[in-house]
Amino acid sequence: MTADPRLQRALEHQRAGDPDRAEQLCRQILEEDPHNARALYLLGTLAAAAGRLDEAIGQLREAARLEPGFSATWLNLGNALLQRGAAREAEACFRRLADTGVPEGVLGIGRALLEQRRPGDAAAQFRQLLAQRPDFAPAHFQLGRALEQQGELPQAADCYREALRLNPGLLHVHTALGRVLRTLGRLDEAAAAFREIIRVKPEAADAWNNLGNVLRQQARMDEAADCYRRALSLAPQLAGAWNNLGNVLKTLGRLEEAVDSYRRALQLDPASAQTHSNLLLCLNYLPDLDEEQLLREHRRWAEVQAPAHGTMVDHGNAPDPERRLRIGYLSPDLRDHAVSRFFEPLLTHHDHEVVEVVCYAQLVREDDTSRRLKSLSDGWRRTVGVPDAELARRVRDDGIDILVDLAGHTARNRLPVLGLRPAPVQVSWLGYPNTTGLPAVDYRLGDAIADPAGAEQLYTERLVRLPGGLTRYRPPEDAPPPGPLPAHARDRLTFGSLNNLVKLNEAVIALWSRLLRALPRARLLLYRDMLRDRAAERLRAAFARHGIDQRQLELRHQPPADGCWLDVYREIDIALDPFPWNGHVTTCEALWMGVPVITLLGPVHRGRLSASVLHQVGLDELVADDADGYLQIAMALAGDRERLAQMRASMRQRVASSPLCDGAAMAREVEAAYREMWRNWCKDR
Repeated sequence: MTADPRLQRALEHQRAGDPDRAEQLCRQILEEDPHNARALYLLGTLAAAAGRLDEAIGQLREAARLEPGFSATWLNLGNALLQRGAAREAEACFRRLADTGVPEGVLGIGRALLEQRRPGDAAAQFRQLLAQRPDFAPAHFQLGRALEQQGELPQAADCYREALRLNPGLLHVHTALGRVLRTLGRLDEAAAAFREIIRVKPEAADAWNNLGNVLRQQARMDEAADCYRRALSLAPQLAGAWNNLGNVLKTLGRLEEAVDSYRRALQLDPASAQTHSNLLLCLNYLPDLDEEQLLREHRRWAEVQAPAHGTMVDHGNAPDPERRLRIGYLSPDLRDHAVSRFFEPLLTHHDHEVVEVVCYAQLVREDDTSRRLKSLSDGWRRTVGVPDAELARRVRDDGIDILVDLAGHTARNRLPVLGLRPAPVQVSWLGYPNTTGLPAVDYRLGDAIADPAGAEQLYTERLVRLPGGLTRYRPPEDAPPPGPLPAHARDRLTFGSLNNLVKLNEAVIALWSRLLRALPRARLLLYRDMLRDRAAERLRAAFARHGIDQRQLELRHQPPADGCWLDVYREIDIALDPFPWNGHVTTCEALWMGVPVITLLGPVHRGRLSASVLHQVGLDELVADDADGYLQIAMALAGDRERLAQMRASMRQRVASSPLCDGAAMAREVEAAYREMWRNWCKDR
């Protein structure tokens, strides 16, 4: 075939960054010669670069038909098909290319296999290529992707580093390396990877956003916020950065600003279910938000993010009301996390003749807690990277009778999966103190304290109250002894809180300030890893506005030397619970460390968590009905150091022997609840 000189000029225009002129020349050629394969190839390549994938695929397919021996056509057609999501067709194109001995063909096969979620097969392709070309940086990068998809993160990091050794200019590899290092907890190295991108390309908004994520994980919240704002100054349409900025602002207790950031993220990306969940989570912290409005917000989430609820209605589960049940637990927190402190007692004591348990773990990296929970389960499924529809199919194929979500609208939840109704009966419990909003979730587990009469109207789920309490607690095995009452040694009483800063709103600060003014010799110890720099300054200023002398306030972000965070309780005489969202695991930890907790009873679940715990351990007298009662309880305890000393000495035994630590009783109650739910489903069938 004689080359048309216009084709060479078109190629020159493409290389010079003038795709419009290149396309114009290609179309001129094709008007005269509709079967010019090279002009079709270049036109398809230009269309693919412009994002017009359907047009590109049609032109490249025709070019491949006309000149099947031109390898570049198969390469670009495979790439376009991959972008289009047609991984199997792309794989066929790359195999045609590989047959000609072009290394990019083998690389493409592996990439297509990765998109088909076949990382083991993909890794074999990349290793085959590297055996022939060990200096081929793209193959090292793609092998890293395959290993990352298999959860082999240290090995993936090694591959990314090797790719960068061979070609330090591959900025996308720095991004992948930083992401993996962040997941591995190697945060300084992760930050260095993103800073390298910024050094080379200061206008890289994604790199600023990723650096912010690392700093946030290091509890350097204000610095993280600065990075997100820098990213947004470069790319105001970057929805993920608005969401991340919202997360930081929420953590810092700047709730109205956080809500605004989440709403801006949703304007840019309305389909982001996690951002929408983050907004709902944040709204729960607002002290004055109307509960009916909050319910409407949750219903709105379901309408927007899970409109296909109830689609998997053809379940094959045998409707036998008394048979052994298959229970699925779905959670991103089956690791060293507060949720597992409450979930493990149930899992430990499940009767496996009554239930078979499968855990669906949204975990990138397992830890000792994960491995312990896995050993207690009959099945364990890792769900990271599994699309919602595929995960729903897995749950249905596993024959799960009752699927229990432990996350609600918290981070990394998989609520859209429940919206697809993969199990006949679906339940919400534990991780989130409000409704899911999903019509496809049938039940919610609660108790009479956390969910008093009338609470039913605030849930889209049917409320089932457990008679012995909402949760059971697994105390930390490595907890230090409570030690003597700190006030005896210091001759000064110490109030304290280890709760998230987001819970320390203006109303909480005002009430705690009243207490400190009433007891000027007392001090307040607040501990949180992010309580440093500007965050600490803002909190000090907030107390100062209420007349609190800074000598009464100790803000700490590091645990005691050679100790853990629980050692901080050895310096606290009385723990103060925030509101409207109480502590839960922090309340249990304080009690385990011998420290009584004073709580203000709220109107709804999130404001009654500590009351539920205190009821289980027989300390209802520490629950106040109003702010004045809160102060009275605190001042009475503060004035009775002998009682405080006795409580401290006996508290751990009290908790250990209470219903709060009776996991076996919890399991029987939950299994009875599951059985009744299942009988209801069978009856409806």
